[in-house]
This record gives sequence, structure tokens and C-alpha cells, in this order.
Amino acid sequence: QLRTLPEIADVNSDQQDKGLQSMVVFDRGTASRLGLSPQLIDDTLYDAFGQRQVATFYTQVNQYRVILEAVGIGDGPDALDKIYVMDLPNGAPRRVSGATTGEFMPAWSPDSKSLAWTTWTDAQGGGVVRASFDARRGWTTQTIASGAHFSDVAWSPAGDRIVATRAASREMQEAGGAFFGPTASQFVWMPATGGIPAESAASRASSAGARARAVKRASVAA
Repeated sequence: QLRTLPEIADVNSDQQDKGLQSMVVFDRGTASRLGLSPQLIDDTLYDAFGQRQVATFYTQVNQYRVILEAVGIGDGPDALDKIYVMDLPNGAPRRVSGATTGEFMPAWSPDSKSLAWTTWTDAQGGGVVRASFDARRGWTTQTIASGAHFSDVAWSPAGDRIVATRAASREMQEAGGAFFGPTASQFVWMPATGGIPAESAASRASSAGARARAVKRASVAA
């Protein structure tokens, strides 16, 4: 604005106003069950991707703030949809896979030797991936289901099955904005080693009950 004033010449600024931003949507109910408050999530993301003022340098005519930026777990918002693990207490975060797809909702197997998570790309839809750790080879990954929108991954107590919620990929692909969950979904399970997802008995019973209620309403209307 000062540059437009004819009485002021050689206006210059060191202000940086082209910072990137990204909208993060999280499930408050799930976060609450895991003991994660909105403030904790906000602080964790800001510690990883934000900036902290740590000092101020003063000169004769100006003052300059020293900003601390976190480096290590990723450059930009793309790092938010990848799975990382680290050794406690002082290990460094490291990727489990080298995939470029979005990775979400990780779950440890009962023996803590494997991970399962869901994946998503707008072009190809979603899937379920299993990763297993070997001391010599490191992490190896295997896609055990694909072609749908999967969420809420969980392992069976024996670790031989993986359960998830499945819906049509088009529900998210056609959302066009914020996505708050599919309108129709079902519980499915699949062998932990891979295979065709099968609808659970509870989900089949729920679907059958819904169809029966729909038929009853149609008969009453007729």
C-alpha cells in the first residue's frame, strides 16, 4: 500500500506472506476414545509443521525475529498422509513404506510385528495394506484388498484376520468437498495374508433387516 503513495520512494519489505496452509479434518469421537484432545492434536501438528519464535535480534533501526522450523518427518502437507514409526524414547520417525498413495488409520497386530492401514487415491480408490517387520529385511508391504473405500481397520485377537468398514469408492470420489463418511457401508473381513473381503455375519444380518423394513414400508404404502 505504501508503494502507491507518491511522497514515499524505495519502499521495501522483508515480510513473507506466501505461506502454505492445509485443512486437517479429524474424527473427534475416535480421537476422544484414544485420549487425544483437539488441543493436543493441534499442538502436535504445529510442532511438526509450524514455526516457533525463539529469539529476537535488535539493530539500530529494526528488529528481527528468529524462527525455529521442524525438519525431519516431511516437507509440506504431503507428509501428513504417510505412516511413520519410531523407536522410543529417542528414535527418529521413519516411513514404513515407500508408496506415494495416502496412508490412513494404522493398526498394530496383536503380536506388534505387523501393521495394517487403509490407502486412498482419488484416481484409483482405496485399499488395505499389511506391513510386516523383519530384523534383516526391514518393513515389507502387501496390498491385501483394493477397489473400495475402506476405514476403521482392526485385527482379530488371533491376528489371522483383518476387519474393516467397506463402501463404494465413488462415494468419496464424488463428494467434491469435505467427506464425513459414506452413506452406505458394511463390515468385511479378510485373511491377514490377503484374499477376497467377505461380508461379516453381523453386516449381512443388518442388510437383510434393512431390506425387510424397506419391503414392509413399500407394502404398507401400496
